Amino acid sequence: MLVDIGTGCGNIAISLAKNFPFISVLATDISKTALKIAKLNALRYNLKNISFLYSDLFKNIPRQKFNIIVSNPPYIPSGDLKTLPEEVQREPRSALEGGEKGISFLSKIIKNVPHFLKKGGYLILEIGISQDNLIKKIIVQSKLELIKIVKDYQKIPRIAILRKNRE
Repeated sequence: MLVDIGTGCGNIAISLAKNFPFISVLATDISKTALKIAKLNALRYNLKNISFLYSDLFKNIPRQKFNIIVSNPPYIPSGDLKTLPEEVQREPRSALEGGEKGISFLSKIIKNVPHFLKKGGYLILEIGISQDNLIKKIIVQSKLELIKIVKDYQKIPRIAILRKNRE
């Protein structure tokens, strides 16, 4: 089973469910409105392998071990919100703001995910500009190892791929 934490409109969870019909996808979000939209979006594809759960990060997620957890959490530093393009500023602030350095949700996810990942399981996170070094400092204290940082088309470190290496 795969979990998408903070699914929003569901684009990641739905894409994974559609492209990997043999896996079960659990899409979670703290916004009931976002979950409603994600469910409607999933209905367009008649997906049977996706379910939705109202949850504040890990709060309502079943205490079981998952193979993969993905998340595109809010990671914009508070001070940068006003500099975002107008169309991005229309998004709910709670979907964008990640605290002073932008890593408050990333940090919470990294610190809690070992309780929910199988040994050898993966955590895949979208990160913001210059957050790759901050992530590296956080994982030192976890049971995770950094496998790779993937850069986006602008050569900005954007995706952190981590693996749980011990119980």
